[in-house]
Parts: sequence; C-alpha cells; structure tokens
Amino acid sequence: MTGHLELAVPTPLDGEGSIGAGEGGVWLAVDGTSCSACRVARVDPQTLRVTVRVRVTAGAAGVRTGSGSVWVTNRRLDIVERIDPRRNAVVSRTKVGDAPRFVAVGAGGVWRLDQQGGTVTRLDPQTGARRATIQAHLEGSGADITTGGGAVWARTDHTLLARIDPATNKVTQRYGPESGSGAVIVEGDNVWISAHDVPAVWRLPLGQR
Repeated sequence: MTGHLELAVPTPLDGEGSIGAGEGGVWLAVDGTSCSACRVARVDPQTLRVTVRVRVTAGAAGVRTGSGSVWVTNRRLDIVERIDPRRNAVVSRTKVGDAPRFVAVGAGGVWRLDQQGGTVTRLDPQTGARRATIQAHLEGSGADITTGGGAVWARTDHTLLARIDPATNKVTQRYGPESGSGAVIVEGDNVWISAHDVPAVWRLPLGQR
C-alpha cells in the first residue's frame, strides 16, 4: 500500500527530528489543538491512520522505539520520556544533558546525544533510569546517533563520527575531518555517514576501525 497522511508536525525543530517505527506502529511528535510538539501520534502502518495521540510534555523532538517502549526526547526541558505502547501513556521521565534531540536504542541501552554539553547520556532500556553520562565532547548541531556492530556511533557538524564502546562507556575512536550536518546509520557490515553540507556519503566497514 502507498499513500500519505497529513499531520500537524511541529515547526520549531529546524528541520531536525526523528520518527520511530516499531512497538506496534509508527510514532512521531505532532502538535496538539492548543500546544506545540505536545503529542506523539501512533500511526497504523497498514491503514495510515492515527490510532492514538499520546500526551507528552510540550517540546517533544526525537522519537525512537525499542526494548518494549517508545522513547521521546525534549530539548526544551532536557528530558527523555518513555511511553508504554500497551498503555499508550508516558510512564517515566528522566533528566538528561543539555538540549537532547537525537536518541538511539540498542547495544544494551538508550543513548541520548546532549548537543550543547557534548555528552551522551545512557539510560536503562527497561526502566528509563539514568545509568551513565559519557564525556564524549560531541558539541555541535546537525547531529545523529545510532547503534550497531556492538557499538554506539554519533556525529555532529564538528565531528564526522565517534565510536562509543558500550562495555566501557567511553569514546574509543574518532573520525574526521568535520564535514557539517548529516546522519549516521549501521546496515549490515558497514557504518554509513552522510553530510549534506558537503554533500557526501562515507562508508566505514565495521572491520576497519
């Protein structure tokens, strides 16, 4: 099936956010009737209909799914909210670093890139509790974070790519030079990095670090 669905997507995100696919739906931050970025819509991928709008704290930005939950960042209040998809409700809120927007689930945790402070916050994937703050020195905008190949991978406009070891909660490798805003994803045996300011795409084989 192909088609489209019109939603009230928040405008103050500077074109940067994320959606989550999993846990029974496609999830993304939307506006409410009288508030901005204050709901997370659950979309049925088969019918392209919104099945529920979960109330979240105004300022929602990034959304990801995993470990039985839906994870929502809020860069205004520096929090991550965890939605229980069975109850369609927020069940926990956790304070993280400054200006969280991008989030990844995997490698034994929920990983939040705190852009203003340059840290990465690790949350417990079952409870949402804060487990570690990693001094990653990843300040900057145009960022992204993902997991795969037994590691956590993050980038900003000042760092092309950094590898974090989830066993030690430390950055073990950095790659450059800085190349502006972009994204990172792991697929198969490769890490793929984009930089739309250049524009360019890099491929890092996981066996080469």
